[in-house]
Amino acid sequence: MNELDELIKKSAVAEVAPGAYAASFMLPLETELFKGHFPQKAIVPGVVLIEAVRQAAAIALNQKVTIKEIKQVKFKGLVLPDEVITIDFTIKEDGSIYVVKANLKLSDEQKAKMQLTLAQCENSTN
Repeated sequence: MNELDELIKKSAVAEVAPGAYAASFMLPLETELFKGHFPQKAIVPGVVLIEAVRQAAAIALNQKVTIKEIKQVKFKGLVLPDEVITIDFTIKEDGSIYVVKANLKLSDEQKAKMQLTLAQCENSTN
């Protein structure tokens, strides 16, 4: 099991309105990936932020999903270890395809926003 496999805990995802959700996560400085990214000034890689959104959506949907398309991603600031990041996101369903629009924030400071297209899958993990 990879240390990022359970980046988002089920208890950290809540539906705040129909189709709208909030989640939170934090990566401790001791996480193995920070030894190479970057040793002198650790930052959370953008791909980890994208994976956090995928995991949060999988929990909200209560099913396994995979990323089919990353349509828009804009990183607006660095995310550092030990920062609690909030993900506000919506999910629009179209059959077995889901469009997820997400904003990632530290307090009121926007760190990233993105739109992902997800699809149901049978052989991957949440």
